[in-house]
Amino acid sequence: MTNKKRTERTNQELSTITNRLFYEWQMLALSAEMLQSDTERLIENALIESCAIHSRALVKFLYPFEGTRLPKPTDAIADDFFMTPNEWKNACPKIPKELDYDTFGKYADKQIAHIIYSDEGKHQWNFTAIANALQPILEKFVGMAQPEQLGDRWSSELKHQTGSKWETLKRLVAAKNS
Repeated sequence: MTNKKRTERTNQELSTITNRLFYEWQMLALSAEMLQSDTERLIENALIESCAIHSRALVKFLYPFEGTRLPKPTDAIADDFFMTPNEWKNACPKIPKELDYDTFGKYADKQIAHIIYSDEGKHQWNFTAIANALQPILEKFVGMAQPEQLGDRWSSELKHQTGSKWETLKRLVAAKNS
């Protein structure tokens, strides 16, 4: 944990960030679902990269102190939504194995976000497992966020999503809007 005090953000700033959070989840969930079907190799690679990038963004938001780099002051992190950083840290489940740095993060960093010299083999991704691991954590975050902190995408676009992955989020957002 860093000793630097983070900038306190307005509800408008946090609301804008949660619209981005919704986009990251939407892209991960839909890309992971599409990877379950037969796709051409080029499309499959694009979907793999999409899943890796969006899941990496979600993990770094929800678990900002996991990995090798502390968040920068301009990085949006889940802690920003709560009165004290420990409020989220204490409520957030321990990072699942599928999301920890050695299992997931270093591969997203090294094989997707950077071009590196490495003799490591290509990582075998399981984005269904990654999405399934992230889902309850994201649901916990949305459940703890204040209604005014959730951007309009959580209402306007969430209602168009279908499938079981979206049902709990729909119920959480509907309860906050009532």
